[in-house]
Amino acid sequence: MFEEQEVSLNQLKDKYHLVRIKKACYLTFSSMVDRSSLVYKQYKDSIINGFILNELDEAEEDLVELGINFSKKGGIICIPEVDEDVIELFEIDADQGGLRYIFINEAGVYDENEQLIEMLVGGKCFIWEIYGDGAFLVEW
Repeated sequence: MFEEQEVSLNQLKDKYHLVRIKKACYLTFSSMVDRSSLVYKQYKDSIINGFILNELDEAEEDLVELGINFSKKGGIICIPEVDEDVIELFEIDADQGGLRYIFINEAGVYDENEQLIEMLVGGKCFIWEIYGDGAFLVEW
């Protein structure tokens, strides 16, 4: 499982490109094993879509290799259906500096002009911590 601890909203804006969020929690996992499976089991019925914001060289190739459906617009990759393989790929990418979002309850939208992630009130977003061992759960 994982523990939730509320964090300052300001620390997420610049690094994770998030605005107008209501609450943010840092998730600490009790084990490094099977974290992706745990996240998928927790949210699988509520996941709407996912985004790859800062594309790593292999990101698009990995999605094609896994047979994941995606679209690309202006360097941003949108994944309309997120499964356990995508969550695991996002976890690996975050360890390499990749910024990945998994939207829960409501679809996320990337504002190209502002270069920020937005969502309707009531939505949530799961984000693996960049170069870290935890994750964030953000609410709009």
